[in-house]
Amino acid sequence: MILLDTSFLVAFFNEEDSQHQKALEDMKNVEKEIQLLSNYVALETATVLRNKKDLRLACDFLEGIRAKDKLRIYTLNELDFEGTYKIFRNQKSSLSFIDASIVYLALETNSKIATYDSDISDEIKRLKASDLHR
Repeated sequence: MILLDTSFLVAFFNEEDSQHQKALEDMKNVEKEIQLLSNYVALETATVLRNKKDLRLACDFLEGIRAKDKLRIYTLNELDFEGTYKIFRNQKSSLSFIDASIVYLALETNSKIATYDSDISDEIKRLKASDLHR
């Protein structure tokens, strides 16, 4: 299973993004696996695409995720919120709350992550090494 992050999704959908070509290549591997997308990331991605580009691109993204067979949308619950808050409060980087939720889900589901955000990757490594997420 692979968890999808906004940085990866925006790069994939926005042809003007500096990481677009990399995202096209990376998507070939991502599509081979079951993909997990949190409701937080779906909201953030649609908003970023709308603000950086236009409503049409945001809708293309939303329609695209609705049509994917291997994609599961995960709605964070109250327990997930508390776990996310713990990571957010104790972080050693500059994660947004949504980024902290991605870190939390990656650790809880033991998923790989499709991201171009080094803060997310670094925080996951730090927490795995210290086992602070338990």
